[in-house]
Amino acid sequence: MIRINLISQAMPEARREPVRLAALGRGAMLAACFALALGWLFFDYFRTEHALASARYKVALQQVQLARLRQLQLQVATFERQKAAIDQRINVIAKLESDRQLSQRLLDSIASTVNRTPMLWLTGLTRKGTDLTIQGRAASIDAVADFIGRLRQSGQFAQVSMKSTDQQTSASVPTFAFTLTAEYQANAVAAKQRSGG
Repeated sequence: MIRINLISQAMPEARREPVRLAALGRGAMLAACFALALGWLFFDYFRTEHALASARYKVALQQVQLARLRQLQLQVATFERQKAAIDQRINVIAKLESDRQLSQRLLDSIASTVNRTPMLWLTGLTRKGTDLTIQGRAASIDAVADFIGRLRQSGQFAQVSMKSTDQQTSASVPTFAFTLTAEYQANAVAAKQRSGG
């Protein structure tokens, strides 16, 4: 006899391993941490790139300003050299003007003294600083002595002394050639002129 089993026998089900939620949770956390770290790295990279670009821009600006400042420094050096040259010229002009005024005062002093001494004329005048050498001719030795006395009395000449004298006879009139030395007191003359004397 044949037996038919109409009751089906339950087949054993394929056993699935239960999914472990803990492992899945760890993987998800690990993926999330990786994504977060990767996001942070990208953020940090772009932030650093932005800071680097900003620093490069500032360096470029500083280099432009440095080039401009170097150009200005060269101009300042050029202007200082020009100013020094101009100051030197001004000093030379001031010295020449001072010497001119001193020479003019000296000649005025000598001229006024010679004009008050009759029969005397000058043939040469040499000045080195305030030291003077005066050469001239006179009709008599008394005119030379009078001239020396007037130079001393003027208050403008110090240490007036006779260096040499020589009697010369030309044609019919004898003359005396003389050489004097004196010290011109320019400060005394300038003070006298300032006080109106």
